Amino acid sequence: MVSGNESNCPKCGGKLKPHDRVKRLVRTKHGKTYWTTVERNKCTKCGRKHRVLPEILLPYKHYEAGIIKGFISGVITSFDLEYEDYPCDGTIKIWKKEHEKHLLCD
Repeated sequence: MVSGNESNCPKCGGKLKPHDRVKRLVRTKHGKTYWTTVERNKCTKCGRKHRVLPEILLPYKHYEAGIIKGFISGVITSFDLEYEDYPCDGTIKIWKKEHEKHLLCD
């Protein structure tokens, strides 16, 4: 994954060129979902493809970044009416463990 302004491959340092777009499911509050399009770039040196994620998404996660960060920080709880049935407690525990291991961005 790369941010929108990176032009070099994070693996080998090669130049990134636009390759294609892929669909990505996004989960929001009240259990709503929608599809968005994510751009992929391809490295001209190693050939790896990297998704260019918007700020609202985190790598390998379907929930909006604000929701994940809210649960991790404790600002949002499963008792909040907007989130009471979404996401499950097991998912929240995984997010917190990944955050402790620095696998999720701050």
